[in-house]
Amino acid sequence: MPNATAKAQNKAPQSVRRLVTLAAFEHEFPQSFRRQDEERLVDLCVSGNTDPSAWRQCGSGFFMGGLAVLLASSRHFDREKYLDLADALQVGMSTNLRLVQLWLDKSPVRPSRFMNMVKTRKRLGIA
Repeated sequence: MPNATAKAQNKAPQSVRRLVTLAAFEHEFPQSFRRQDEERLVDLCVSGNTDPSAWRQCGSGFFMGGLAVLLASSRHFDREKYLDLADALQVGMSTNLRLVQLWLDKSPVRPSRFMNMVKTRKRLGIA
């Protein structure tokens, strides 16, 4: 039997339920994000490792799933492979545009800077 909170949420307008759901992900970002953290993520991306357990060692499923979607959007990475990784890390990450937008809005990763770093390292064979 659903609890009172669940019942109240189900009666709330869809826009309110959506906000509650998205707000639940706000805490999924790193508390701090230093250059060495960025370098570690670049190393992981360049390595080609798509094992979800390896990715979870670097951050929450939501945070890392967003990063996998970012890679999937690049022609330098296997789109299907990284979308599958994103969904393995965070259910629905590859199809829920609101989650992706939240990730883009709140993530400490700056997509253009990050992808330039990844592409440069990949091109030079530095992993």
